[in-house]
Amino acid sequence: MMEAYFIFSDEAGDYTHQLGKKLLKSHPYFIRSAVIIKCEEWTILRDSFRSLKEEFKLPVDEELKWSYVFSIIQHRRKGEPIPISSKYYTLGDYSNEELLNFVKEAVNLLIKLSYCRIVYTVTDNEDLKKEYGQKEKENPSEYQFHKWHIQDLMQRTEYELQQCEGLGIMFLDPRKKDDKESKDDSILRSAYVDIYRDDCFVKKY
Repeated sequence: MMEAYFIFSDEAGDYTHQLGKKLLKSHPYFIRSAVIIKCEEWTILRDSFRSLKEEFKLPVDEELKWSYVFSIIQHRRKGEPIPISSKYYTLGDYSNEELLNFVKEAVNLLIKLSYCRIVYTVTDNEDLKKEYGQKEKENPSEYQFHKWHIQDLMQRTEYELQQCEGLGIMFLDPRKKDDKESKDDSILRSAYVDIYRDDCFVKKY
């Protein structure tokens, strides 16, 4: 019987067609990653994560992103107060060590699962700009750029699941701004549909 797997994908960094100096300084890399686990173990991971939050006395129902932890550490290194308006302001009650230990323990939860694979794709934005500049070509569009990442991710996750003859269900984390769909969400949806409909898959290689 074919086993089902959840594929949770998210991104870090940013990309725009212009690739200006400000973006290259703040986002030198763009990374899209995916965690593949068995569907049946999703509830185990969710409950273990909630228990870990309770152990560290962190708000159970509030999102805690790595970017929040990184921002807090950066504010402290610079001797700056944590902005009251920031989403991570309440995390300022925890030390750097406590926050980093929580992150480590959260990642360690994946080791306890019977099956877990992590796949990621990386683009060096500076190198990409140089490469296209040398060829005197325009930088890739946002659509083409995200399509490359999703295409690579889909092919590699398909390859992983072929080893166990599994069925994958992919979740792409939405990028919302002010509770509205962002431009990137529409781009991701279009890229995924076009790849699924027209592209080559591992089984055809």
